[in-house]
Amino acid sequence: MAQIEKTISGEQLLKEWHLDAVELSYLILKHDLTVLRPSRVPLLGKLLPPKRLRADSRELLRVIKGDPYSLSHMLFLLAEVQNIPKKQRTPEKPTAKEKSVSREGRSPQYYIPKAKTEDLLRAVIEDQEGQIKDKPNVFSLMGRVWFIKFAKEEWGLYPDQEKYRYIAHILGVCDGYPRPGDTEYSIYNTDLCARVKGDPAGNNLAGADSSVLKELTEADLSNSDLSDQLAVEDIRKFREMGYDLLEQLGEARKGGNQDRIKTAQDSIERYRSYLSNEFGIIAVVSKDEKKVSLKIRYRQSKEIEKLRQLVKNQINKAIKDFDTMPRLKSHLEHSVKMRSNKTFYAPELPTVWYVSM
Repeated sequence: MAQIEKTISGEQLLKEWHLDAVELSYLILKHDLTVLRPSRVPLLGKLLPPKRLRADSRELLRVIKGDPYSLSHMLFLLAEVQNIPKKQRTPEKPTAKEKSVSREGRSPQYYIPKAKTEDLLRAVIEDQEGQIKDKPNVFSLMGRVWFIKFAKEEWGLYPDQEKYRYIAHILGVCDGYPRPGDTEYSIYNTDLCARVKGDPAGNNLAGADSSVLKELTEADLSNSDLSDQLAVEDIRKFREMGYDLLEQLGEARKGGNQDRIKTAQDSIERYRSYLSNEFGIIAVVSKDEKKVSLKIRYRQSKEIEKLRQLVKNQINKAIKDFDTMPRLKSHLEHSVKMRSNKTFYAPELPTVWYVSM
């Protein structure tokens, strides 16, 4: 028989850790605490131990934003909460209104008026997450939940789903530092999907879950493949640049100077990142570090359109969810565009984002 893990009730957790319901809500989000709720059982089932079901992220968000006090009726894994330091605080005396609530069966010192719940939750989150407090625009993942803020005023919490990761990676392309003269930022759809799937190097695109990504292959890149995008002279320069860097690495290895080796390796990585981000080209270095070959992440065929549709659908699904953040929804609808093999972020005004995942 499987051993049942020890639990602690939400009511006990609130009292012993000197927390209010909003502070507990933050800890649940930040530490991805397991929250167990007893399942309903028929009358005859009362003689049996109640089943305990883990509340998913959607359910938790409904509770946290609507009635965080109800967390006191749920159970938490003792092994998880024991790692959270207890606060030293004396609960304040309840008000007359809270006393009336207590007579209805709720503990007064942890009751929070529903109208103030969201304001208090935002304040607690920003006080605890110092890096986002003064940022006007935030797309930050806490545990299994996204904290999103736009134009200092709008904010919301959303469950960690793949569609929101597309938005996060798009907003992260500008690195949060708009440069003079820059009006748009772009990312190849292949790169975008690879990052969302947790494979930023693009090594396992063929093994990704999506049927579209399964069809993508790396085709050898010849001069004619990009004749409509790059001049033959440009491709030749890219190859020469790669061989020059490999030559520098080879000389560094012969000398045995670790600093020079590290510098040469960093230069090669910057070279590869440049070709990937700007042109969708992968620079592949042979195992003996004597040859560099250029490959392209996509074929000029129907697969590129399928991938564009996949990205478009995911982005549109995410944007539709931002009804409670109308300014953000309008901003993304006008700023995020898809053209052929790239997705663009082109805000009308310079917009600085703090993105963390």
